[in-house]
Amino acid sequence: MKLSIRPFSHKATLTSRTLTQVPTLNPNHMTLTHNLPNWQQLLNPVDISSLALTPVTPITTNPTTAKQPVRKSWMDYQGFNNWENLLDPLDDNLRGEIIRYGQFVDAAYKAFEFDPDSNFYATCKYSKASLRREVVIAFRGPAMCLEWLKNLGATLTQLPSSPNNLGTDLIPSLQQMLRQEIGRLLQSYGNEPLSITFTGHSLGAALATLAAYDIKTTFNRSPLVTVFSFAGPRVGNSSFRRNLDEKGPKVLRIVNSDDVITKVPGFVVDDSELACDSGFRKAVEFQNWIHQKVEDTQLSYAEVGKELRLSSKDSPYLMGTNVSTCHELSTYLHLVDNFQSSKCPFKATAH
Repeated sequence: MKLSIRPFSHKATLTSRTLTQVPTLNPNHMTLTHNLPNWQQLLNPVDISSLALTPVTPITTNPTTAKQPVRKSWMDYQGFNNWENLLDPLDDNLRGEIIRYGQFVDAAYKAFEFDPDSNFYATCKYSKASLRREVVIAFRGPAMCLEWLKNLGATLTQLPSSPNNLGTDLIPSLQQMLRQEIGRLLQSYGNEPLSITFTGHSLGAALATLAAYDIKTTFNRSPLVTVFSFAGPRVGNSSFRRNLDEKGPKVLRIVNSDDVITKVPGFVVDDSELACDSGFRKAVEFQNWIHQKVEDTQLSYAEVGKELRLSSKDSPYLMGTNVSTCHELSTYLHLVDNFQSSKCPFKATAH
């Protein structure tokens, strides 16, 4: 089985706890989620009506009220039934959950230290003493030029059948850190109702998918594991998708049709698309030949999980936006907050 991502390395940054204090922000760089009442808001389902959301180029949102408490059907919102009848039209509670996990990713960005003069450069800028635990693991995407350049070299690679850690005793790999922390959580809270949610944006979304798969294959008695993926690139081929479905992590991909990052790398070659009437054997053989040739080029990919498809074009506030804006996390949260259904994709244009 092949994936399109390198093995977990110690260079990846993991933020699995939420801040207990609000960092100082530059008002000229505020985005959609900067006006949360406080960081503790991330620990509870988001009540959209309580948020003062700041426009982005520009963006406005309307209040959304939940139909019923999330706790009554939390397994449905974690994908236990593959989000059946919740995506179109988009369920208000699920909308709030998606935005909440997106805000965890936003916290991962904000907790990253960009100042090269800081002792915490390229790591979390906040000490462990200022953080508290929550079973949500959020991955930021590339934030520096070198990270973007390194991502261009990602190709499909054989999934190892045995552990392939790149870390050391002094600097453990991301895979090692996740397994150790999840193992500790399962030991401490395994007898209680528990779910583990991975979420991420851009390359962080791909890491979230791989991490969820790794946890489900590592722990035989792991709880419900869910992925909320924002603007993620493709991860693996059809063989990886089959294994992902078999192991059980539930993946919800939030995709902006106008975001080019969600269309790379490679080409989507779905096995189901190769089926043909038995009377057309030559056509089937030709399709199989094309399929094999694409796989040989390491460019054959398959989409995983369930998809919530949005579009920047549906928002009256995002007309003429550029490639970068279509990929921004704040754009995704804006589209989710306003999405109604495929027949009525935006609240502001509903009649």
